[in-house]
Order: sequence, then C-alpha cells, then structure tokens
Amino acid sequence: MDGDEVFKRLKSARDLGKNIKNYDVFTLSYIPPKIFLREQASTILDELGDYIENGGGTDLLITGLRGSGKTITVRYLLNRIAEYIKQENIDALPPCYLSARELDSYTLLLKALNQLLGEKANIKRGTPAGTLKDTLLSLLSEKRAIIAIDEVEFLKDLSLLYDLSRDTKARIVTIGTSSLWIEDGLEDDSVKSSFQPKIIYFDPYKASEIAEILKQRAELGLYSYEEKGIDYLAAIVASRYNSDVRYGILALKSLGRWNKWTEDDVNKALRESVKDLEYSLIRSLRSAREKLGLLYLITQYPDGIKTAELFKLFHEKTYLSKTTFFVYLGELEKLGLIYAGGGKRGRAYIVAPTIHHPELVKEVAQEEGILEGSKLSDYLV
Repeated sequence: MDGDEVFKRLKSARDLGKNIKNYDVFTLSYIPPKIFLREQASTILDELGDYIENGGGTDLLITGLRGSGKTITVRYLLNRIAEYIKQENIDALPPCYLSARELDSYTLLLKALNQLLGEKANIKRGTPAGTLKDTLLSLLSEKRAIIAIDEVEFLKDLSLLYDLSRDTKARIVTIGTSSLWIEDGLEDDSVKSSFQPKIIYFDPYKASEIAEILKQRAELGLYSYEEKGIDYLAAIVASRYNSDVRYGILALKSLGRWNKWTEDDVNKALRESVKDLEYSLIRSLRSAREKLGLLYLITQYPDGIKTAELFKLFHEKTYLSKTTFFVYLGELEKLGLIYAGGGKRGRAYIVAPTIHHPELVKEVAQEEGILEGSKLSDYLV
C-alpha cells in the first residue's frame, strides 16, 4: 500500500465513524448521566440511605448473571449518593468503588484510601500494606463510608471483609455473580459470622428493558439510529445471549458506525461483539501460561469432561497440584469462560467450555508466545 492509498483509506474512515457522537458511550465502564433503574435500586437506596442518614442499614451482596445491570446500578447510585452527601453537608466520607479482579490486595487498599480521602490523600505507593490497612480501618472507625467491592469472588484478602464489618462504621456493598459465594467462598467461619449481607438478586433483563437501555445509549452516542433495528438487537440478546446487555452495547457501537440496521447487520454486529468480549477476557490470562493451557485443554471437550480425567491430563503436562488445579478452574469459571459444577462443595464433577469462540484461546496463546517452551501442542489430547 503506497502513500496515496494510505491517505485514501484514512479519508474513508471519516464516513465510517461520522454517525458516532461519542465513542465513550459504548464502553462498558461508561456510566450515563441517567440509566434504566431496576426495581432493586429502591432496596439498595433504602439500605444505604438509612445508613448515611441514621447509621442504620446493612451490608449488601448484589448478585445476578453477567450483564444484568449490577455494576452500573451500584456505580450510578454511589455517584448520586456522593452528590447527596455533599449537598446535604452530611458528615460522611464519599463512597468508594473497587474491583477485586482488577486490583491486587495492596493496590485495593491504596485505591480505597485515595478515593476516601480525595485531595487530602498523601499516601504513596511503597507504604507497607499493614500500614495501609491500619490507616484505612482507623479512618473508617471514625467516619461513615460506603465501600463497594465488585467481582468480590476474586478478593484475595478475605480478612478485609472481617475487619471492615467488625471494626468499622463502614457499610460494605459486594457485587458478584452468585450468592453461593457466601457459602463456598467464605470458608472462614469468623468472616461468615461477621459479614452477613442482605442478598439482592438481579433478574436477567427482559427484551423490552434491554431495548430501553440501548435506545438511551443511542440517544447519547449516535446522531441517528433505527428503533426497529434496536428492538431486534434487544430480542436477540435476550433470547440467545442470556440477556447480557454488554453484548448489546458493543454491537450497538458497530451498528452505529455502519449506520445500518437490517437483521443481517444486527446479527453480524452481535457476532463481532461476542468475539471482542471473549477475546478481551481470554487476553486477561496472557501472563498465566498454565491457566491458559488449562482453558485450551477444556476447549478440546465441548461436551464436557469429568474433573478427575481433566486433572490427570493437566497434571501430566504441568505437574501442578490438585489444589492449584481447582483454584484455576474456579478463576476460569468466575470469568465466565467455563462451567464447572455437578459435584460436592468446592469440587466440581464436570467441566465444559462456555465461550462461543474457543479458537480465540489458541489465537491469544500464539499472539503472546505464552506457551513457547511448553508447546501449545502439549495441551492437545
């Protein structure tokens, strides 16, 4: 491709994105100024409002399938609560939002303090973890504050839940995909006895609700769109993709760029969105060779494989322990890449891939060179 062809290609990109008003609207981390509030929001507000105003309320576990609106609802409400605290001059710290999957235990403590203290924070990276934790607990023993921990299944330091719920004035809002985490994840009885949240379940969205959400995004992010195309997109997301609105939002961006809204275009955009999201999740494993290898091995059994057989194959290739094997299985399931179930507590009986594009596992491994020296073919059965 010569210089003239490059310039021609760049100019053609003007048309490709000219219908997009704001690309940020179609990122999964974007919090709109107004959202579709589910009925569960009222319960959350009652509990947190009672706490902010009176010191009452209770800790919460917000649970439900992926893409059911848990995170965006909590983050939106926390933003409004922060505004309310400031407007009403309430003696409370601003709400704090943390992602247990994205943050290690040290960074989680550091980010919590920086969010709570804002401009007053003068805490440097390198401060001992014990000092950070003591500072956080001391602060929260004096002031009211809401601490939200998303993807709580990935939280490594469970003692933090014990300390926050037992020794501080804070209210903890945890967000996860299953309420069984309370039973299966909190093995320490002392944590269970201290952290006893009220469970609020988010049902999967209805097609009409997904359509309303997508039309709100279209209004914010596109110059023009067709409601009929969005209605069809919502119906497909509800019927084929477990009402996971994330796929709809990503597909809407593609449809908006093309400014094409036929059924064929909608299906094409959805296929791309599913692939993009799965690719992103699989790439998050790129620094963990054996974990990625285990996922690749599982994809060789689309109908499922017994965990005993899977462990034998995995152990032959890695020599890792059964404990590590089940830890890896748990993390892959939390990411929504596999199904592991049917067995006794903590030990699944059968494992199967749940991703729509298992070929991406091999693609990511080859891109990153993760399995060099331990060839990808070693994971073939």
